[in-house]
Amino acid sequence: MVERCESVGIIHGPVVVNAPDPIEVGAHLVSALLTQPPALRPSTLFTRPQGLDRVWVRFGFVPGAEAMLPQALQGRPGIGLYVWREVPGLPAQTTVSRS
Repeated sequence: MVERCESVGIIHGPVVVNAPDPIEVGAHLVSALLTQPPALRPSTLFTRPQGLDRVWVRFGFVPGAEAMLPQALQGRPGIGLYVWREVPGLPAQTTVSRS
């Protein structure tokens, strides 16, 4: 689920419970989000690590400061923050192979 505030969003999830490789299933879900047409996806995405650091880094998310969040998205539970920004003219990183 992505909560939006204008061109910024915060990802809540992905949550994968019953799968042989939940990290890879989560990576496919993130890939599906990032490959949506730019008009449908926020240009900046934030997320909490939730133990999925490998997934976030694989898709180009980098650690970010809490102060980077728009006020409307601040105060969500969790510790730590990753941020992904769309780079105009470059396709989103969509590789889901293991690193």
